[in-house]
Amino acid sequence: MVSAVGYRRPPHGHPDDIYFDLLLGLLSGGTTPYYATEMKEERQLAQNASIIGNFPGDRLESLFVLAAAPAPGRATEQVEAATIEIMEKFGKEPLAAGRLEAASNRIQMEFLLALQANEDAAAVLARALGLDGTVNLVEQELDRMRQVAMEMEK
Repeated sequence: MVSAVGYRRPPHGHPDDIYFDLLLGLLSGGTTPYYATEMKEERQLAQNASIIGNFPGDRLESLFVLAAAPAPGRATEQVEAATIEIMEKFGKEPLAAGRLEAASNRIQMEFLLALQANEDAAAVLARALGLDGTVNLVEQELDRMRQVAMEMEK
């Protein structure tokens, strides 16, 4: 059994779409992903916790989904309530200095590393062509992410 909480995500190309990419990087990126650490170690509510940034895909409006499998002896309702509480807390409290820039840099680095493998590069370019009809989309998304991260840090 899994508890899942979904938030509506705008379609690709919408001005708010990039914020969800940054949110995904903040909540699930790095060596100690915030959401998984909070649910599994801090609160000990879940056996597994993950985030799906675009469900079912990013061409149309989709869902930003936080999902967790309850730990033994825990109810899905507890996991769901904790997930909502984490998201509300995350939206209200200011981020530590540099955290947003670090998430943006990590996302960009992961993206650039993925381009080193031919299969991954082909998948990235195919996605860009499917969404926007041009491979320029890749560079535009990275530039927009840098810009948004710098604006939000101020």
